Amino acid sequence: MDHIFTATGLLLLFEWLIRLGFILYIPRKRAPSSAIAWLLVVFLLPEFGILLFLFLGSTKLSRHRQKIQKYLNALIEKSVKRLPNSVEVSERYQSIVDLSQNLGKMPLSVGNSVRILPDYNKAIQDITLQIDEATEFIHLEYFILAYDATT
Repeated sequence: MDHIFTATGLLLLFEWLIRLGFILYIPRKRAPSSAIAWLLVVFLLPEFGILLFLFLGSTKLSRHRQKIQKYLNALIEKSVKRLPNSVEVSERYQSIVDLSQNLGKMPLSVGNSVRILPDYNKAIQDITLQIDEATEFIHLEYFILAYDATT
């Protein structure tokens, strides 16, 4: 009978040590929302959550995908060098342009415009108007940071 309690205790201790290890491992290189979701799955459904995480939770690219990514990065860099890079940007927006170029590896091109629209309701109206007035297409990058009556 003591062996059953000892085995059960050791199994329970081992399970909790794994959970605590995942608390340290899972949040690395993940968005907070993703880390919280994985931790909830691991803590609420430990056996299933751990298996699921081991199969789907890796943030590392396989060697094959890394090779493809390196090839695509080189192709983009080669193509970008042929593009004109003489767009004037006001000093106010230069940090945004620099960030975009560093993240996307693409230069600012002619015909683009940047506006920061701090008034939310006016921003929705302006975006709708621009879409209605478009003759061919619109490239739009937009972030909604809160859920409210407008969204």
